[in-house]
Amino acid sequence: MAASRIGPAGAISVKLKSESMIQHQLLKSTPGCPRTNWSWLRCIDLKEDEGLDFEDYEDCEYCGQEKIRFVHALSHSDWPGVIRVGQVCAARMTAVSPAELEEAEAILRNRSQRRQRFPRLKSWRVSAKGNQHIDYLGEHVIVMKRSAGYALKIGRKFGELLYPTDREAMLKAFDVLVRRHGSTRSRRAGRV
Repeated sequence: MAASRIGPAGAISVKLKSESMIQHQLLKSTPGCPRTNWSWLRCIDLKEDEGLDFEDYEDCEYCGQEKIRFVHALSHSDWPGVIRVGQVCAARMTAVSPAELEEAEAILRNRSQRRQRFPRLKSWRVSAKGNQHIDYLGEHVIVMKRSAGYALKIGRKFGELLYPTDREAMLKAFDVLVRRHGSTRSRRAGRV
């Protein structure tokens, strides 16, 4: 099944299941598309923030660079909507330095690595009742085995969902804690 999107100046994108985005007209060759003075909004990790696999990563809407994992969202007062571009185009089109854009990607890359390591931390313990628990970012997390899956408790609050594996419950706990406590680093790595 194909999903299509009509963008500015009639540029049509078609996404076929398990295929890359096909751009019929890149923004760099679209009449009236500003080349500079774009506002940087945030950096998005397509793997972690949007759950995409490599084959589903986006292409730069401006130049067409393929398979970009870290997408930079930009806006411009003279252009409708938000565009999603790679780091090189974001540096050329905004006043944000390449080093700042790299830092935004590094923060997201680090978060992804910490997220993948979280279920394997040695500080996870098993209680007398058989529940896995950990203290992380100042909060107590418990993953409890239930007949239909795994439940989650963070602090004094029980989650309402069940997860098929303990790992998925642990990853959800990490996501909640990071969102709740925010990043201690730069504000350059925004969330969608």
